[in-house]
Amino acid sequence: MSKTSTIRLERNYIGQIINGLVAGLKQHGIKEYEYLESDNILRDGFVIKKCFDADGALAIAADYGRIIASIAALMKTREALA
Repeated sequence: MSKTSTIRLERNYIGQIINGLVAGLKQHGIKEYEYLESDNILRDGFVIKKCFDADGALAIAADYGRIIASIAALMKTREALA
């Protein structure tokens, strides 16, 4: 099992983190995947950050999705307890 950490942040900071993660999800899940599936045709100054193939882009997007879902579940649980 992986190690866990506890971070205490203001709610609006958590929203900013989620916004950044959603941007990462869009970057890898949509833009990099499309780029890598289209024979590497550059559009709009787009830059590949971490992937070498479309499957890699989808795997990274899935990681972002799991992180977003984990944070959202924690926030929902926290709100239910308040």
